[in-house]
Amino acid sequence: MQRLCDKDHSWGETGLAALVPNAIVQSLTGHPYLCPDMIGGGEYRNFHSMGNLDETLFVRHAQVASLMPVMQFSAAPWRCLNTENYKRILNAIKLREKMLPLINEAVHNCQTKGEPILRPLSYVFPHENCECITDQFMLGDSCLVAPILTPNTNDCEVYVPYGEWQTCKGTIMQSEGQIIHFENQEGPIVLIRI
Repeated sequence: MQRLCDKDHSWGETGLAALVPNAIVQSLTGHPYLCPDMIGGGEYRNFHSMGNLDETLFVRHAQVASLMPVMQFSAAPWRCLNTENYKRILNAIKLREKMLPLINEAVHNCQTKGEPILRPLSYVFPHENCECITDQFMLGDSCLVAPILTPNTNDCEVYVPYGEWQTCKGTIMQSEGQIIHFENQEGPIVLIRI
């Protein structure tokens, strides 16, 4: 297992926004069992005084990590988050538990076929002109993950490749290979190809 380098406790390209593109590169270059840094950011100076803690950022980081091979916390969430945000962390862990069969399937496929666990969309959909998308990823061949990586929003623009997809809530959607706007999302957008 390999952990990504320490990230800042920030929303920008040295923090949360770096997780998905860095994880994809690490996965493609022979380190598939990756940990997307410590949840909340691994740069220890960020946690010298907990007064700098952005609770929403901490939660969003946990939501991304919940759909990657490993989760590791930088600080105990029950000690540094309010009750509402702690519940959001527990929901991220429940999402991981629900998706564990797909995570395990991707790990098994990695072990037997050498394919990465986390994949850029263009790996699975090479003919859809999605090679520049670095803020969402595929977990194996069938699970699309689009985390919310910007502050002060619960909305997300997601490129959904051509085909039929199912949300975690069971809604079926058809995509023609297009960007779809998702509103009022508590956590990452997770779509299963059917």
